[in-house]
Parts: sequence; C-alpha cells; structure tokens
Amino acid sequence: MCTVLTTLIPQPIVNHPQQFTNIPTQNRLSRNLAKEFKEIGFQFMGPVTTYSFLEAVGLINDHIEDCPFKYTTT
Repeated sequence: MCTVLTTLIPQPIVNHPQQFTNIPTQNRLSRNLAKEFKEIGFQFMGPVTTYSFLEAVGLINDHIEDCPFKYTTT
C-alpha cells in the first residue's frame, strides 16, 4: 500500500487552515481512494476514514497554521 500511496501522492499535501472549523473531513482524493479500496475488498474505508488515514500517515498535513508541529518532519 505504501508504494501505491506514494506513487499517487509523491509529496505530502499541506493545507493551511486558520482554525479547526476549516479542516475538511474528506476531499476528492479520499473519495476516489475509498472507491478503489472498496473495489479491492476493503469494507469500512469510506472517504472520511481514508482522509483520516492519509493524515495519520503524513500524506495530508492539516495542522493549524500556528501549530508548532505544522512544518516539523520526523
């Protein structure tokens, strides 16, 4: 899965929310990936779960602009 995701998303997507209400729960990419995941047998990977997964693995950065972790890499 890592190879597939890094092929589709070669660089992390960095969003610039100013407050928590500006953070999306899904986007076009997560909707498309969720559809593909369901086609290959994932039953509980909807667009919101997929978006959260992409955030968790560092492929989407939705930290608030003034968060000290916004631009750190580990």
